[in-house]
Amino acid sequence: MNTKANKKNIRLTESQLETLIETAVRKTLNSISRKNKEKETNKEGIDITKIDIETLKQAYRDLSLTPIHVNYDNILSLPTLIKEAYGDPLPPDSVVNQIANKYKFSTKLVSKVEAENRISIYIIVALIGQNIQLIKTDMEKMGYFLGHIGNQTTVQGMTFVQLQFEPYCQMQIDETDNIKSQYNTLYHWTPDYNLKTILSEGLKPSHKNTEFNYPPRTYLMKGNSTDNEILSLGQNLSLFNKNPNNNGHYTLLEIDITNINDNIRFYYDPNSSIGIYTEQPIPPTNIKPINNIMFSTKLK
Repeated sequence: MNTKANKKNIRLTESQLETLIETAVRKTLNSISRKNKEKETNKEGIDITKIDIETLKQAYRDLSLTPIHVNYDNILSLPTLIKEAYGDPLPPDSVVNQIANKYKFSTKLVSKVEAENRISIYIIVALIGQNIQLIKTDMEKMGYFLGHIGNQTTVQGMTFVQLQFEPYCQMQIDETDNIKSQYNTLYHWTPDYNLKTILSEGLKPSHKNTEFNYPPRTYLMKGNSTDNEILSLGQNLSLFNKNPNNNGHYTLLEIDITNINDNIRFYYDPNSSIGIYTEQPIPPTNIKPINNIMFSTKLK
């Protein structure tokens, strides 16, 4: 059992803090550059430049005009329902097949990516009519949400976009027991302008990411995260926080999970090696502020 309740009283000299912040900013700049290059080449998703022109011509159409055979065993032919009525998410292979079969898509246009803690499905669609909304609705029926809409790509006058979908948390592995067996505490950075509300009402899941669309979640850090990892994340949060109230003052919160309600479930964050998230509120009785740092609010 990891018992690190007092470890995160981070004490640094002004020189040490400046060095850590400078390192974090440099890493952030490098990360932005790397991610921009990856977006340009679509390394993880579908590289539309490698799709033959005949396949693209076949896909360049209004999907609402595709004849649909109504079958009560096929969830995509049923009317739109509330999300809770759809049942468990379908496995990614089934999702790929369902979309390809319904819209007569080449499998070159639909792809799954499975990595540690992460499942993504990419779909190339023509930017025509309500195509994005149609695919979004179908994917929600199968338990997936639209996480990101890629840049538009035009080929011989035909414009396409790449959609990235991820499963709602039901398909992610519930790691609550595993996480509780490893850590007594988790950590969370909050800008000081939110501190009073958090200490009185707790941490409530929210969605504030302007680049990706995720269900409301509260993101936390593992109990064995190093001081450098915690400080680097705090610096990145400050840099990307565009709230006019952000002055760089952040408070590190310690989350006691030894006696936390069993209804609060934890999952590993697929986009962070130190990340954990929950979709349930964390009560103020489990939250304690343990440190305050002033971060930079601008890239140098």
